[in-house]
Amino acid sequence: MLRPPVKMDDLQAEWESRSVTSQEVNRRWTEGSYLIKEGDTYYMLYSANYFGGGNYAVGYATSKDPLGPFVKAANNPVLEKNVEKGG
Repeated sequence: MLRPPVKMDDLQAEWESRSVTSQEVNRRWTEGSYLIKEGDTYYMLYSANYFGGGNYAVGYATSKDPLGPFVKAANNPVLEKNVEKGG
């Protein structure tokens, strides 16, 4: 239903690949996705990067069908660890 970016020119690649590109750890996605339905829209939440590192973040994608196709949100990530700002 969703997959990490295959190429770095993918619009989501910058935030979904921060653990890899910063050489923190060779890991993009961390945990399983979670699906929520609101009205006729399905929201899939998913996390990316190493959960214990400074690059951990959460994004979402939407679909009208629980089996997809899902479209990742342009404003991802919607939640970041941001340790530089005290988070």
